Formats: sequence, structure tokens, C-alpha cells
Amino acid sequence: MTRVVEVRTPARLHFGLSKFGGTGRQYSGLGVMVDGEGIVLRASLADRFQAIGLHCGRVEEFARRWAAHQQLATLPATRIEVVSAPPDHVGLGIGTQLGLAVAAALSELFDCKYRDALLLAQMSGRGLRSAVGTYGFLQGGLIVDGGKLPDEPLGQLKTRIDVPSVWRFVLIRPPTETGLSGPAESKAMSSIPAVPSAVTDALHAIIENDILPAVRNRMWDDFAEAIYQYGYMAGECFAAVQGSPFASAGIADLVDHVRQLGYPGVGQSSWGPTVFVVAANHTSAEDLIARLRVHPNYEKFHFAVTHANNSQASIEEISPVK
Repeated sequence: MTRVVEVRTPARLHFGLSKFGGTGRQYSGLGVMVDGEGIVLRASLADRFQAIGLHCGRVEEFARRWAAHQQLATLPATRIEVVSAPPDHVGLGIGTQLGLAVAAALSELFDCKYRDALLLAQMSGRGLRSAVGTYGFLQGGLIVDGGKLPDEPLGQLKTRIDVPSVWRFVLIRPPTETGLSGPAESKAMSSIPAVPSAVTDALHAIIENDILPAVRNRMWDDFAEAIYQYGYMAGECFAAVQGSPFASAGIADLVDHVRQLGYPGVGQSSWGPTVFVVAANHTSAEDLIARLRVHPNYEKFHFAVTHANNSQASIEEISPVK
């Protein structure tokens, strides 16, 4: 019977970088892994390589990277299908989760070692900047990325903690916008001034003195306000490219509107356009969505309610689909 390996990944919300440019560790920052908006991928042995379903071009690219890392001359004889996935480049870290999922599935099929963040990053070519999604793939939770030195292939995992299961993250996404990626992202990063050391220190202080204690003590109000303050300050470092702490005037207006509705913990994930809102519970999250859906500016937006993934991506062998 044909072996089928199924990988179910979380998605990654990135709350912002605390350091880039200058000397020392680069691309330190903060993020959390969430359920329900990730990737479902299935891989099985076949007579030749086949990538089908969503993001099939990227699947083949990641399979080539895995094969090169294994010193194989050709693509592995496998069938890889992405069953479900969000759109790419919307701030959910899907590129990293897809790359890690492909590497993990192929490694599981061919009995190769892979349950190590650095090894997975090398197999897939991910983690060149932020390491939040790489560590989150294997561990879940809230991730504090300590950044990387120039000669290091992956950033340092500084802290990883569980997020209270009752808290919810409301994800709000415009219907057509996408965030920066690829060469455009690289060009933007090379043009942005270095984060001043005083700002980096202030962001690290928010993490250590406000965010982490609020999570550990299940203090939703404190967490929500601290996440907003962190994201706004981190976003200001990108104003040279974005024009403001947010990717567009529309996103800035949405953030202000959500806060006026009584939800302080709101921000932009990565380059956007996904906006996240921290809600105290599921009822509060659903209430926010109901109030936004009747607003003419947001009636066509995509909404989702999710919660933190405090475990890891699911990687298991399943029965073949008939």
C-alpha cells in the first residue's frame, strides 16, 4: 500500500522586527503561530515527481532545494498535493510554512532526519531573515526571535511560551491586496534606515516587561495594549517604504476603527495586508466580525477567527485516499 504523509501547518503572525541594519544580530522580532489558516499538504511515493494543487510551482522549487540538500541529481519520485492553503504574500508566513512542509514530508517519506529547526531551514532555504515561522513550525506558541549574526544560517530562539487557549486572533484581510515579497522586499529592506538602538531597546523592553508577563499571567488587557504599542513602534521603522507604520492608509484606518470599537490589540502582520486583532474569547471575536461586516468599507473583506497553535505542525502517515 502506498504511504501517504500529511502535513498540516499553522500560520504565522509576525508582530514586527525589533532590529535590522547596523551591527550585531539582525532581524530579531516577535510572532505567534495560529491554527486554521495554514497549509494541508499530502505527499506519497510515485513513479516520477508531480506537484499538483495550490502553489504547485513553489512546491517544485522547494522539492528541488530538498533534493540538492540530499545531494540528489533529480527530483524525488513523489506526488505532492497542496490540498488547502491561504493566498501567498498576505502576511501569514505561508512561504516558510510551505517550504518546511515540503521538506518535512519528503524527509518523512524517505526516512531522513528533519525534526530540527536549523536542518529544516537548510533543506528548504527559509529563515534568511525572521526565524519565527521556522521555530513555530516545530514548536508553536509565541516566539521571540533573538536575531542572527552574519555567519549564522538561522536566527536564535530566545523565548517560546504557550498563549492562553481562550484568546482568539481575528484575521482581517482586504480582498485583493498583497504584501511585499521577493526582489521587491529585498530592495525595500536594503533601502530602509537601520533601527536606532534606542528603538530596539524600547521594543525589547515591551517584550520582556509587558508582553511576556501578560501572556504568562493570562492578562488579556495588558497583552492587547502591549501588542499594539509594539507593532506600531516596529512599524514606524518601515515608514520610509510604507509611508506610515502600516502598509496603506486603508489599513491604518481599519486599525484605528477597531481600536475605537474597544479592541486595543490590533496590528499588521509582517508586510500585511492581513490585520490581526486579539480578542478575549470566541464570543468577543465573533462580535467584532459582525460589527465590521456591516461597515461599507469592510463588507468584502476576508474574516477568520483562530487561536494560537501551542504545539507544532502535524506530520503523520495517513491512509491513502481512495
